[in-house]
Parts: sequence; structure tokens; C-alpha cells
Amino acid sequence: MPDRSERVYSLFGTDVHEWAFSNGFRLVLIRDRDTTRKMGMVTIKGGSTTPFDLQDTHRKHTPPGLAHFLEHILFDREDGKAHAKFAACNALSNAFTSYVSTAFFFTTIEEYAPCLDILLQSVLESNFHEGMVRREKEVILQELAMYEDDPDYMTDLAFMRRIGRVEQGDIFNILGTRESLATISAEQIRSFHESNYRPDRMLLVMIGDLEPEKLLEQVVSVEGLMAPTGETLLDSVLPDCEERSEPYQGEVEIGMDIGQQIGRCGWQLPLDGAKAVVTRKLAAVQVLLEAMFGRFADLPLRLEAEGRLVEPLEVRTELLSDRVVVILETAGPEVTGIGDEVLATVETLTRTGLSESLLEAARNKLYGEWVLMYDDMPNFLYEFSDLLIRGIQPADFIEALSQVRSEEIRDVLAELTKERFLSVRVTGRGDGEA
Repeated sequence: MPDRSERVYSLFGTDVHEWAFSNGFRLVLIRDRDTTRKMGMVTIKGGSTTPFDLQDTHRKHTPPGLAHFLEHILFDREDGKAHAKFAACNALSNAFTSYVSTAFFFTTIEEYAPCLDILLQSVLESNFHEGMVRREKEVILQELAMYEDDPDYMTDLAFMRRIGRVEQGDIFNILGTRESLATISAEQIRSFHESNYRPDRMLLVMIGDLEPEKLLEQVVSVEGLMAPTGETLLDSVLPDCEERSEPYQGEVEIGMDIGQQIGRCGWQLPLDGAKAVVTRKLAAVQVLLEAMFGRFADLPLRLEAEGRLVEPLEVRTELLSDRVVVILETAGPEVTGIGDEVLATVETLTRTGLSESLLEAARNKLYGEWVLMYDDMPNFLYEFSDLLIRGIQPADFIEALSQVRSEEIRDVLAELTKERFLSVRVTGRGDGEA
């Protein structure tokens, strides 16, 4: 059994136990004594931008959609589907794939131990064969057909393809393409599993009124989880985060059969340096975005008053391996030119500065959202795990949200340059750009 270290700390008045094993595996228990629910989530550091083995680090041979395909097939075993096994234990389960990770979780009010066994066995076993692959292809093709008609999904994909500036643009297509799905084989799935579903790329987070010793005893007894692991160099296959080589040329327009316009605009910013530096920069990014584009900021209020938005301006970030992508979502009868107005807002605030009262309000709001999120256990569990699998301590990040300095926020504002900016718009008029 590998050596392990343990630390215990408090988060929102709840004890958090965190174990780090010498083989790289990490286990976290958020011991919430005030709930009858138990939840568990395994997160794998391997998503749509991850190559399937060390020989394909430039992503020349990894078909788009492979990580998502594996997510599907792991819950479809010869001895029955994992969803049915969870249901037999009075538990709900789900799984999802992102650009850099894949997560599997369950929730139950019954005994958690059988559910945890099902979860870990489903993730660790790799007995794939071509019959399973053929069967699952039909399911994923149906899912793909649904998303190809989803303007939000297609707008996100168009934005990420262009702002990522990667030759293999379809790595941002989490579901893959019809062409790539046709080429996926059991051998490729096994290779991706062997390269990424390893203890050193795996995180298990549990929430509930659980005994730490009992949980630890069950986890260390799982076959394969405590095995030593060799060195791995796998990570996302993205180029260095630099200023865009081409000048900003306004919006990219894409035609779809929709009754309104949908837009995405934003920047990608590098996240490099020590973890403490990355944590504080990410907090500064979040506070700045809330101050500039939050629900009651000047630009969103004006766009709504003018009738150009049918939904509030949404701001979100995609945290990749070495960068954060800032995305502003717009939807309305006429979103043309909003990207230019976003840039104008940034230029104005760069000259005039952001008021301390506005920044303090943004800090307090974001910290408060994490406090409220704790009552939404599935969402909290995902956000907590999403930070931790990237090496960012959630407690440190939450603290940084309330303490990040104004000069750190101004440094981020200076990075929101026109050269790093991109705007994509989906319109129902004309064919646009495919």
C-alpha cells in the first residue's frame, strides 16, 4: 500500500479530510453532519483535449470524442449497466465529459458503501470489446444529432475552435464528429483508459456524514486503486497561450435555422506560475468579470433596456490546463456589434479604472455564491472537484475571491486586449460561415 498524508481543515464550518497517496491518488471527504444524503464523485484528468497515449501527445491520431465515448462505455458492462446497479441501491448516478476531465458521480440517502464500490469498479475496469463499441456508437450518434441542432452547443464549439487556434479544432467537440466516431475502436478506448484512468490522474470526493476511518478503509481495499503508477506526461494538447497572430476583424458569423441571434465573445488568458499565483489570478479574473459584466453592471443593463437581449448577459469561464477562457453569452433579436461594445467597455475602464466599491461588491457577491452553492450539493461537488483536479485548492480559491487585491484585478484588466479577443455570432439570416 502506498504511503499517504492527511490534512484536515474547515470549509464553511464543515470539516474537510484530504488524503494524498504516494501513487498520486487523492481522496477528499467533506463531512457534512447536517445531511442524510451521501454523494461521491470520481474525476479523471482526461477530457476531449487529452491524447489517448504518450505516443500521440500532438493529437494526430486521437479521434475527437474518444473521452466522451469512454465515459459512455464505462457505465455499460457485460454484467449490466451501472445506472441499473445504482438504481438497485436506491441511488442516482450520472457522468459528464469536459475539455480536460471526465467525472462520474452518485447520490443516495441509503448506505453509501455499495454505491462507492459500483462507482470505483465501473471506472477502473477496462474489459472493452468491439461489440460494446458498436452498440454504443448508435447511442452517441443519436446524441450528436440532437446537439448538432442545438445553437448554444454549436456556438460554443465555433468559439472554442477559433479562440483555441489549434490545428485539431475538433478536440473541442466533446461528442466528436460522425467521421471520428466511425473510426473509434476498442483498442483506442483501452489505450485512453490505460493512459488516463490511473490513480495519479484520479480524484475521489465524498460528501456526507461519513466516518473518515470507515471510508478510508473501503477505498484502500479497492483493487488497482493503490497500485504504483509510472510517470506520465499526458495533458491537454493546446499551443502556448499567446496573442492572436491575426488582427481582430469583428464578428465571425455562422448561419443556422434559428429565430434569434446567439453570440459568444471573450478572451483566453494564460495561467502559469506557482499554484498560489494561478489561484489568485483566477480569483482576480472572476472578480473583474463580475464587476464589469455582472447582472447589474452598466453594459448588461443598457443592452437589456434597449431590447437587444432576451436573456441576461451570461459570463462564464472554461478552465483549461494552462489558461482560462472567458466567455460572454448573448441571445436576442440583434446581438450584432455587442463584441465591439464589450471591447469599448474594457477600454474605458482601463482608462478610468474600476471603483473600489464596485470591486468590493463583486468580491462579496462571488464569495456569497459559493456559500449558497454549498446547499446545492451536486453543483458544489462538481465545482470543488473541478478546481482540485487541476491542482487548485478550493478553500484557497474561495478565500482569494474575498481577498484579491485591486492591483491584481487591474493586471488582469490589462490582459483583456483586442488581439486576444474573439466574437462569434449565430444568425438565422443567410448561410453565414460554416
